[in-house]
Amino acid sequence: MNDQEQHDQINILLSEIEEKIEKIKSVIGTDVDEDWEQRYARRMNILTDIFDKGGVVTDKELREIAERHRMDMRGVGGFFVGDGSLVKISNDRTALTERGRKDVEDWKKDHKDE
Repeated sequence: MNDQEQHDQINILLSEIEEKIEKIKSVIGTDVDEDWEQRYARRMNILTDIFDKGGVVTDKELREIAERHRMDMRGVGGFFVGDGSLVKISNDRTALTERGRKDVEDWKKDHKDE
């Protein structure tokens, strides 16, 4: 499976999860996982800030962006694991991966009216 196929499969799975969450909300009449939605939005806002800076930031800029979105550097570590959204390109610089860039482009397209 190539990167695009993996990305598409992840988006399909996320859509299915969101549909199931909505179904659960309708059954119990409450917002069951607002926390998950907030965490995902925080993650995407961090990646968007990096994207808006040209896709490459210094360690200091990354720390400032994370702090602005209330995430500590331990949380930022999750961006680097697996088929991560970020990659270290030098001692003090981090860049969006192709996956990270695609995720931001999709996020911006889905949230252009907000």
